[in-house]
Amino acid sequence: MLIYIVYTILSPIFWLFLHLAKWFFPKISEHLQDQNQSVENALIRIQNESKGRTIVLFHGASAGEFEQIKPLLQRIDRSKYFCIQSFTSPTIYSKEKDNPLADAVCYFPFDLPWAVQGFYKMLKPDYMVITRHDLWPHMIRLSQMHGIKLFFINANIHENSLWVKPWIKPLSRYLFSFFHSITTSSLRLKSCIEAITSNEKVIVTGDTRFDRIIDRKELKKDSINLNDSENNVIIFGSLDEIDLPIVRDSIQVHYSNGDSSLLDYNHKLIIVPHECDEDTLAVFEKAFSSINISAIRYSNYDIKQNFSCIIVDKVGILADLYAYADLAYIGAGFGRGVHSVIEPAVYGCAIAHGPKIHNLDEAVSMTQLGLSTTVKSARELANFYRLLDQPDILKTIQEKTEQFITQHKSCSQSLLNILFSK
Repeated sequence: MLIYIVYTILSPIFWLFLHLAKWFFPKISEHLQDQNQSVENALIRIQNESKGRTIVLFHGASAGEFEQIKPLLQRIDRSKYFCIQSFTSPTIYSKEKDNPLADAVCYFPFDLPWAVQGFYKMLKPDYMVITRHDLWPHMIRLSQMHGIKLFFINANIHENSLWVKPWIKPLSRYLFSFFHSITTSSLRLKSCIEAITSNEKVIVTGDTRFDRIIDRKELKKDSINLNDSENNVIIFGSLDEIDLPIVRDSIQVHYSNGDSSLLDYNHKLIIVPHECDEDTLAVFEKAFSSINISAIRYSNYDIKQNFSCIIVDKVGILADLYAYADLAYIGAGFGRGVHSVIEPAVYGCAIAHGPKIHNLDEAVSMTQLGLSTTVKSARELANFYRLLDQPDILKTIQEKTEQFITQHKSCSQSLLNILFSK
């Protein structure tokens, strides 16, 4: 409670910081500039189209969280519920502001008490559903003052999470007391969450991301055609620059003659940087050139063109590209924590990643089940590529990996039943 009071007292300083930061960070400026209009547009939609339906506010900070909410928006009974989707990031708001999955789309305000108070007062949601990570003190506390039933889904509070740190636990216990229910994907995460809130509130339901990747696979459109089914493909997904030396050195170990070795093995590489700005792309191109691999950019690729290595310079297609791969190395496991392992798993890829996996429960589970490989060096990653020379072992891993995904599907409808039976 004391931490929350101090946080509230400091709000004018946060407000000043935001208005100074907007001159240096275009995304903050864009959010501040469009916030009020986006909420007014949502209010007009409510007034004209809600027709007595229960108002549900879904919140996701950015694109990744929206992917987790999509299965709920696709399955919720729209004759009963008017769905508002709020975002924090201007990037995803600009892209999805007219998305028909929601009845209205708007920004959620920065966590200033007067801004959040005004937001709730205008839109008057009956329910609010927050997914994954984007939790803010006033967002949580003021929802209770406005009589909003607040749910936290796909909760990823693990042993290294900020919310379970000793110095933040008093605030966590205070804020988490306002959640009506919290759903998570495993008993491991449930036990972490129970350290900061009543265990009666915490329910293991699975994670909507499994339904989303299965839905996406069923709707997949061809993003790229390798035009050669005889090649084995290794994809390197969501690589941060910290991954690059390990990936480069591992490729140099296994494919010592660069393009010639790839041709001899009949293998191809797809490289997908997590960021695809020009500076990052140039760094990746230089790294592969240094080991005699001629990488072409996806934007320059022609279906008739043969290649050894593609560097993907387009956002939003990685999940579909895994369909073309046999092996997948997933980035950020040597830095902030591994990116999605279930996106390649739905296509039966054999998976490797760095050692930092505790941010993703499914990465922990897959490692424990022997369905993914943790590597700690370039040489260990190079050894992982040898699975392409062991087709029987590779096939067994791929089949078990796909089974892991299908075993976790269909939680979204169960989750909706839990949320709206309360």
